[in-house]
Amino acid sequence: MKKYYTFEYIEKHRRMKKYIIKIVAVLFLPALSFMANAQPQWKFHIAFEDVTGAKDTIWLVYDTTAHGTLPTDTLLGEGKVVIDYSKFNVYIFNYDNDTTKTFALPYFYFPGHNAYIYALNYQYPITVSWDTSLFHASYLPVQQGVFNIARMDNDYFFAVNNCLGCQYFDMLMDDSAFAPAFSWGSASQFPLDINLLYDPTIGLNTISKEQYKIFPNPVTDNLRISIKNHVDNIQLSDLTGTVFKEYRQINSDDFIISMKDIPNGMYIIQITDNSKNQYHEKIIKTN
Repeated sequence: MKKYYTFEYIEKHRRMKKYIIKIVAVLFLPALSFMANAQPQWKFHIAFEDVTGAKDTIWLVYDTTAHGTLPTDTLLGEGKVVIDYSKFNVYIFNYDNDTTKTFALPYFYFPGHNAYIYALNYQYPITVSWDTSLFHASYLPVQQGVFNIARMDNDYFFAVNNCLGCQYFDMLMDDSAFAPAFSWGSASQFPLDINLLYDPTIGLNTISKEQYKIFPNPVTDNLRISIKNHVDNIQLSDLTGTVFKEYRQINSDDFIISMKDIPNGMYIIQITDNSKNQYHEKIIKTN
């Protein structure tokens, strides 16, 4: 039997259909536009291999769908990873404080982040490697499309690194690093701090590290400072700011600070030039 509808019934359902279409447009069209403009996923690996040939990898990921907080991004690999304690493992902690091997961040977290990498059941020396070309991916969310800071840092790389005047290993300069056993500080390569960053202010109001060479570091007796330009002031202080030694108006191009009377520990050398620009470097004093 054929049904007949009144004009009021037809008009009511026409308006309802139009309303539903509007709701769909409001809810889903922005999402479709976002998907159309979404940036490619930036995925960066840090590979570890110990002397026995055991291997493991940590992944750092920028993704438009990532939260950067709780809930943990399980779809991007941040979920809990059960660690086999009988094997070499590297790991980080997710936002649920579970062990994982992936750190996922949304693009709005750019320009930078830190990842603290832990390890177990390894034998020294360890080789760490990565792909430096990924620091220059064109789709990274800055106009430059680049991380201009990529640092690998711990007590070992504070003292032994590839960067004159630095206290870290510069990952932009090489694609691998050698991490042996060592005896100072923590005497452990882990946790290993990876810091990736874009800093638009690099080089402003600071002294270029190429102007000075401070060695040896760690130091036992005499700390030598090779100076290319006139220096107004040099200070040696501890991490609390207590000044142990201070020198003014230095014209020598090979300045020596006696460290024999300084207790073992970590110190800061501050160099100020005649334009009041400053350079800082951490120094380890040992026996």
